[in-house]
Amino acid sequence: MAASKSSSRGPLWSSTIGLKVLMALTGLAMVGFLLGHMAGHLQVFAGRDAYNAYAKFLQGLGGLLWAARFGLLGAIALHVFAALKLTARNSDARPQAYAVKTNKATTPYAISMLYSGYTIAAFVGYHIAHFTIGAVHTPIETYGPSDDLIHDVFTKYVVDFQNPVIFLLYAAAMVGIAMHLSHAVSSMFRTLGVMRGKYREPLSKVGPVVGYVTAIGFLIPPAACLLGIVTV
Repeated sequence: MAASKSSSRGPLWSSTIGLKVLMALTGLAMVGFLLGHMAGHLQVFAGRDAYNAYAKFLQGLGGLLWAARFGLLGAIALHVFAALKLTARNSDARPQAYAVKTNKATTPYAISMLYSGYTIAAFVGYHIAHFTIGAVHTPIETYGPSDDLIHDVFTKYVVDFQNPVIFLLYAAAMVGIAMHLSHAVSSMFRTLGVMRGKYREPLSKVGPVVGYVTAIGFLIPPAACLLGIVTV
């Protein structure tokens, strides 16, 4: 008897469950990065010297920093790859459109996953150009002794977020992140097999908490700059 399509052999990582686990693990890595990044940006409230010292510390990591950056970009690429493969498989499983379309997604977060993912992807590119490369908006100036120049990232951060257009672009991206994480974190628990029994209900609420705490945490410093609470 010929083997059925669903039982065809292949590497575990290319199976549906393997792709879901890959999405869960890369998603977990990205959440960890986001929370650490958020904590770093909150140092803007400590003033110019503290924030610039934080930025200088990161730059001083040299190769380790670039390894972390490439690791993050690799995690994003694998996450997107797994998402596209799973979407294609779901589409192949339903080659004909339903006569009456019913959406099985039970939350707005699940319904908007594809669009919030696109929003985040666009924001990552913009954010790299804005802060990592410093290629857009206010140029990064330097100050201090010639043998120990300090890049004034603080002033760039504050001045740029005093611009309402930049703030609104950032806020739109944070809405996408909140929506995406709200569903993705809960899905991660399901994929890893821990959302069951008495843990189902509390873990289902972790996703929205992580999503909105992350988005609000990222928005507080830019909002403080826009409102003149933090100034240069």
